[in-house]
Amino acid sequence: MNAEHRGKTKINASNVYQKLRYFGKKVHGIENKLKEEFIPQRMNLDMFLDIYYPQNEREEQRKRFPQIEPLVGFWRVGYEKMSRSKEPAHSEKHVDRILSSLDFLMTKFPKLFNHVNLEVLVTSIIYHDLWKSEQPLTADKGVRALIKENFIEGREASKLFTSLAREQGFDEKFIRQVSRAIYEHADFKFIKSSRESMILSDLDYFDLWSFDRLKEAIDAVKNNPNLNINKLRNRIIKNIFLFFYNKHEYYSDEVQHIARELSTKFITTLNEEIAKFRLKNP
Repeated sequence: MNAEHRGKTKINASNVYQKLRYFGKKVHGIENKLKEEFIPQRMNLDMFLDIYYPQNEREEQRKRFPQIEPLVGFWRVGYEKMSRSKEPAHSEKHVDRILSSLDFLMTKFPKLFNHVNLEVLVTSIIYHDLWKSEQPLTADKGVRALIKENFIEGREASKLFTSLAREQGFDEKFIRQVSRAIYEHADFKFIKSSRESMILSDLDYFDLWSFDRLKEAIDAVKNNPNLNINKLRNRIIKNIFLFFYNKHEYYSDEVQHIARELSTKFITTLNEEIAKFRLKNP
């Protein structure tokens, strides 16, 4: 995102940092009367499969990917693993929102996906945060420590996926393609070498601006005193900071436009909610 855009929307990393620090301190008292998402949150894995991988089209799907039945099973296994996430911001609901965003883009801009390998993309969506989902929010880590963690995230997630995929006997070329997308989605992997890597990274950024995701994390902290609110808040701050200072190149102008809409709405709504809370709790 360029400086011109930041100026137009009056969004900057310093502003967001201060607001999220306040938000993190007051998280237990804020009323979650949040507005609707820009992208409809209506998709989960079963719904996605019904639309894009219906049972009555298996023969055609096998022509594109011979191991389609084992792959769909592998998707379900990964999805179930994500449902047991130790990190509330990276659970199967994060996968649901990314699949919703993917469906939104494929419906709105179908030509953008003419040369995209959907099996590689969907597999990377389901498995890209599996390693992170196993890292519990119990240790108090600052922003610097969390940024450092991001240096190894892509590598560790890629290794974990590769190990699980080889156990299932998938084609090595396919494994390398997915592994590369997972490795390159991490924040500090600035160069994306495939369409699938770029789209996964874009979709992951979309969920950065999700109030549903923020609310889920807040509710998880409320319901589990062992989760560390400081680490959760710092993870959110780190993501916002990287979004503004990362030279992120979107897959297309259309995708960049959606990201701008999402980020503007997120910051505007966050401002409104914090202002309401301050009025009620001077």
